[in-house]
Amino acid sequence: RTGLMVSAYLVHSGICPDAESALQYFGEMRTWNNRGVTIPSQMRYVHYYQHLLQRGSVTPYPYQITHIRLVTVPTFDGLFDGNMMGGGCTPYFDVIVYWIETQKQDEEKTRYYQRSKVVYSFKDHVKKLRHFKKDERFVDLDCSQHGLKVIGDVKVQFYEAKGRVREKEKMCHVWFNTAFIENNYLCFEKSMVDKACKDKKNARFNPAFKLEIFLHKISTPSLADDEKDE
Repeated sequence: RTGLMVSAYLVHSGICPDAESALQYFGEMRTWNNRGVTIPSQMRYVHYYQHLLQRGSVTPYPYQITHIRLVTVPTFDGLFDGNMMGGGCTPYFDVIVYWIETQKQDEEKTRYYQRSKVVYSFKDHVKKLRHFKKDERFVDLDCSQHGLKVIGDVKVQFYEAKGRVREKEKMCHVWFNTAFIENNYLCFEKSMVDKACKDKKNARFNPAFKLEIFLHKISTPSLADDEKDE
């Protein structure tokens, strides 16, 4: 997170003209191999900050997530856990929203607290999780009828469900902010998905892997805010 903050400051101060050059400059100055900020979601938020400065202000509109698709099927079973499924995965995802609460101490001092809440888990809304085979083209997870509403900073964490009850393995995740969604759609290539991007040998994620998130914009912000209060 240090690299994220320093890179954002480089843009804010005008030392670097944009997010890309700030990330590159930080990598050159801080590391011997020019690899400063390597986590995709952290790089994304430096770009967000650049857009914030350019626009002057942004509004984190509320959205409903209706559908999530993984293009190509990750390999999280088979050879990795000794079963005979032949590759593939049994995925589900959780959604966590984050926000900042303020608490005024006195006339000159205000404390800021980061809060978070798991607002949704796909496995709680389906009777049985489906296993997807390695040679299938997509993993489609339909949540259009689940009332999944989000606003502001959002983390989507994917898990592989194991054989035992409640046993799971983290697959990958992404962070995004709803102020920067365009056309009700988000698409993350493998290189921009946290953890998946580290799979350089393509052992678990195909080189063509993508994560697609389909959304619907909600007109009333309070609908999403209610998720935090439940």
